[in-house]
Amino acid sequence: MLRARLFTMIDVRKGAQLEQLKMLLRQSGLPYEDLEKAVWFRLLGVSQNSALLAAAGLERCEDALLLRSVITHPDHRNQGFGGQIVEALHKAAKESGYEEVWLLTEETGNYFANHHGYEIIDRSLAPLGIQNSAQFSALCPGDACLMRKRLT
Repeated sequence: MLRARLFTMIDVRKGAQLEQLKMLLRQSGLPYEDLEKAVWFRLLGVSQNSALLAAAGLERCEDALLLRSVITHPDHRNQGFGGQIVEALHKAAKESGYEEVWLLTEETGNYFANHHGYEIIDRSLAPLGIQNSAQFSALCPGDACLMRKRLT
């Protein structure tokens, strides 16, 4: 669990934290080009002394939510920050009436299946909103794995 006096959960949609997020994503080879254009349901991060340690977001894609930009600074990996943010996003989505969250990944499918209950779904079964997203149609290659998490 986050220790409140040391770490803070923050909104990362603007300012220095957004720039830090872009840098982290760029350094890890993850898509960042459309961060400011995306329609965010939530974009959360864990911060300490104004430094972004980890982040993840849910992008609204018409009536679907796409989990994306899940990243932890290399110096702060394996401390549970990313997982806590993902769980906070799942909780917010469920409380807002969403029944599922979608994810595109090339390398972390096993992590999301084993730790967060995602299942692999054939790309042809993606909701139209996900298919129309920049992540699905342009930024993630066609061999990226599509996954779904049922929130109910």
